[in-house]
Amino acid sequence: MRTWVGRSLVLFCTVLGLHEQEAWAFPATCKGSPAMTTYTLPSSLTVRRDMSVGDVLFDTQGWVGGGQAYITCGGFLQHGDLWLDRGFTGSPAAVPGLPYVYATGVPGVGIRVAWSRNTSTPAQMSGGQYMTSPRISNELLAWGRYTPANLWWIQLIKTGPIRSGTYSIPTVEVFYHNQLSNRLAFSGVNLAVQTQGCRLLNPSQNVLLGKSWMKDFKGVGSTAWPKDFDIDLQCEPDIAVSYRIDGLKVDDSTLKNSEGRDMAKGVGVQLLSRHGFVGPLAMGREVLLGRTAASGTSVVRIPLTARYRQVDSAVGPGQVVTSATITLFYR
Repeated sequence: MRTWVGRSLVLFCTVLGLHEQEAWAFPATCKGSPAMTTYTLPSSLTVRRDMSVGDVLFDTQGWVGGGQAYITCGGFLQHGDLWLDRGFTGSPAAVPGLPYVYATGVPGVGIRVAWSRNTSTPAQMSGGQYMTSPRISNELLAWGRYTPANLWWIQLIKTGPIRSGTYSIPTVEVFYHNQLSNRLAFSGVNLAVQTQGCRLLNPSQNVLLGKSWMKDFKGVGSTAWPKDFDIDLQCEPDIAVSYRIDGLKVDDSTLKNSEGRDMAKGVGVQLLSRHGFVGPLAMGREVLLGRTAASGTSVVRIPLTARYRQVDSAVGPGQVVTSATITLFYR
C-alpha cells in the first residue's frame, strides 16, 4: 500500500507542474515602429500606338522610398512560429499571363510592385520581393531584431486597350507577424492617356499596275511596268517612325502571285523603296523612315514602287494579284 500511494503522489505532482508551465506561456509576437511611403503615380502618360500587352508604360527605374523600420520579434515566455506577411491590402485582380501584375482601375493599365528590405539595393527589380494579391505568408522568421529598409520599385504595365481613367490601387503592406513594418500608399487620382504614333490615311490601298505582255519578260529577274505609289501617314510630333512590310513572298523583295486557274505563272510583284536608299525593299525587316516634326501633326509619306518581276523560267498569261501588310513602329 505504501508503495502504491507514493507513486500516485509523484504522478500527481508531475501533471500539476506541466499544467503550471503552459499557463505561463504566451503566443510569440513582434513589436516596433514601421516605415511608410506615399508615392505619387503619374497623372498623364504618352503611349506609343504599337505598344504590346506586357510592355512597361512607366517605371521608377530604381528603388524609391527610404528609411527603415525597427522590429523586435519574440520575447520572454513566448512560444510559437513567427511569419512574414506581405502583399496588397485589398484584392486587386491579377492580370492573366503577366506575372505579379494587378489591375489599377484604369482600363488597360496594370501595376507591378517589388519591395527590398536591404539597404544595399539590388540592381534589378527582380532582386526584391514582388508584392502579390492575395497576400502570402510563407517566410518563417527567427526571433530577434530586424531593420528592414523601406524601398519600392514600381512599374505600370500595358494590359490591354488603354483609356484614361481613375486609379483604384490598395496600399501595399509588409507585416512581421502581427507588427506592420513597411507600407506603400499611392496618391494621384486620375490618369490621362495620350496615344503617340501614326495612323494610315488610307488603311486599305490598291495599286494597279499596267497591262504587261509576254514579250516584256526576258528571263528570271527581268522586270516590267514600274508603278510609283505612296503610303501616307498622319503622325504625332517628335517621334521616330519605322515600318515593316510582310507578305507571302518568292524572295526578299518579291511578292508571290495568287494561285488559281486565271492567275499568271512565273511572275510576281517586286517592291522598291524611293526614300533613303533606292532599290528593292527587303520584306519582313524594319525600315527607318525618319523623325516627325518637333511640333504639330504632320503627314509623313512612305514612297514606294511596285513592278512585275519574272520569278520562273516559264511565264504563263493571266492575272497578277498579290497582297501585303504594313506594320508601323515608333520610338
